[in-house]
Amino acid sequence: MRMKNKKMSSNMGIDKIIQTSGPYKKWALLQRKEFMELRLDQEQEIRTMYEDVSRIIAQDIARGGLNPFDELRLKRIQQEIKKIIDDLNGQLTINFDRHIKRNIEAGSSYSKQVLIDIAKKAGATRLSVGVIENAFYRINTRAAEAMWSRSRFGLKLSDHIWNKNQNYRKNINRILVSGVATGEDCVNVARAIEKYVKKGKATFAKDYPNMMARMQGRVPEDICYEALRLARTEMTSAFGMATMKSAAMNPNNKGVRFILSASHPEYDICDVY
Repeated sequence: MRMKNKKMSSNMGIDKIIQTSGPYKKWALLQRKEFMELRLDQEQEIRTMYEDVSRIIAQDIARGGLNPFDELRLKRIQQEIKKIIDDLNGQLTINFDRHIKRNIEAGSSYSKQVLIDIAKKAGATRLSVGVIENAFYRINTRAAEAMWSRSRFGLKLSDHIWNKNQNYRKNINRILVSGVATGEDCVNVARAIEKYVKKGKATFAKDYPNMMARMQGRVPEDICYEALRLARTEMTSAFGMATMKSAAMNPNNKGVRFILSASHPEYDICDVY
């Protein structure tokens, strides 16, 4: 029943987009489709990054074979992790920068297409279309700069990315310390990390109860959840910012209509908007 209601709600959202955009519904639906595809692409990229990093750590640990994972090996691995996390921070920063720009382009695409279409119908020259393209390019550039420079909860986006990486490092370190404390062999510790990253906390807890007991549940369900949540927040903001700025630039625009997601859980400020 819930699945059916969710599907109906999603269809209602699409119906509102079609109703609001009128003759430009094709571009409005393409804009929405691109936004959803960008989110899925980015989430897969982020998950792959975390899995690759975790596999490198696990392979390094596994070289110790069936020998116990001791303090000496722990300290060496901890030093290696710092460098790996710095590399991950750089990869995530590049990923966020690329997807922010793509989401901004997607967010402004509808207004740009509408404005170009109106200019063409009005008999404007090719130069006018070029002027519109340049104007939107400048809007997109400023929006991208604003995304990186804005501060939320006292931190800029680059600081938030770094924080999420540090949390990942702490969670992996908890598994390593627990492996030493419970006397696990290196191969077992390596497998524990890989299973946790790929399948989540539930599998880890079931297959490695001694390690979990040592950590008292202080690991998240999904190790890259924080990075994914940050990505969703920032990319939605980038898309929304571009939508608003580009709509304000179009003299034919009457306003911006907010349409709630099909998964919107409860009444809040979003409903007011």
